[in-house]
Amino acid sequence: MDALQDITEFVVTAKGTLDLLRSAWELLPTLHKHRNEVRQKLEKAENSLKESEAAAAKALGYKLCRCTFPPQIMLWKKAEGVNVCPECGNQAWDGIHISDEAIEAFRR
Repeated sequence: MDALQDITEFVVTAKGTLDLLRSAWELLPTLHKHRNEVRQKLEKAENSLKESEAAAAKALGYKLCRCTFPPQIMLWKKAEGVNVCPECGNQAWDGIHISDEAIEAFRR
């Protein structure tokens, strides 16, 4: 589990670094000759980070939605008992889903 924790810490640190770099990029004058090159490299780094986040989430047991690439990390909605994609709204259940009505009918 230490490796997963290390990966998670790396992803968090990398995201913070990219946020700082994006802030610095926004301060560059719009006519700076390397502005577009810097923007493209930042976008590439952000996509790589998203791929790393998805890989870490999968290793930690999170569900992934393939509506985009890299995949979106699905979030658990306890009240509904489902995993929900924040991007497209797709839902995934863990294991077999049994409705409250079915459980109540079984109890009778």
